[in-house]
Amino acid sequence: IFFRLSHCSALFSYHSKLVADHPYGSAWYEWPFIRMPLLYVFDNVSSTNCSCASCFGNPVIWWPGAFCVLYMFHRFINKKDGKAAFIAISYAVSLIPWMYVTRVTFIYHYFPCSLFLILATGYTLQLIQQKFQKGKYVVVGYCTLAVLIFFLFFPVISGIPLNRSLGLLFLRWVKSWVLL
Repeated sequence: IFFRLSHCSALFSYHSKLVADHPYGSAWYEWPFIRMPLLYVFDNVSSTNCSCASCFGNPVIWWPGAFCVLYMFHRFINKKDGKAAFIAISYAVSLIPWMYVTRVTFIYHYFPCSLFLILATGYTLQLIQQKFQKGKYVVVGYCTLAVLIFFLFFPVISGIPLNRSLGLLFLRWVKSWVLL
């Protein structure tokens, strides 16, 4: 146990004291809203096509998920919901250490939190389905939209060549996104 605690302390010390800057860096409070994806690699395949691999979450999952996490905190505090407590506390434990890191951070640091964000969304959808008669249509619609958006963004997360102007037209939803 001592080795593990000292190892964690060394990791935190490294991350909290490193001085660096990067154009794709983003702060912890920007991650749920995908302000700045991380562009791993870019290649001009032809005069009109390019290939790239970017790192960011599915907007249909992350954007509503941020509000679902807040809803989990509400259910935990006001309704004493045990499932919501687990999700809210796990999310907080994953995110809070990054609030104290002053060095440049990237959106991939949010990936552990995104697991609990997905759980928060799933639990919220379950509650919607239970409470509303047509709630299952909301669940099916949401899941269908999430899958469609995954396939829409697949070329820019996988490196599949894509027409540059088409990609910019359909995939740059936020001005700060550099995907192509």
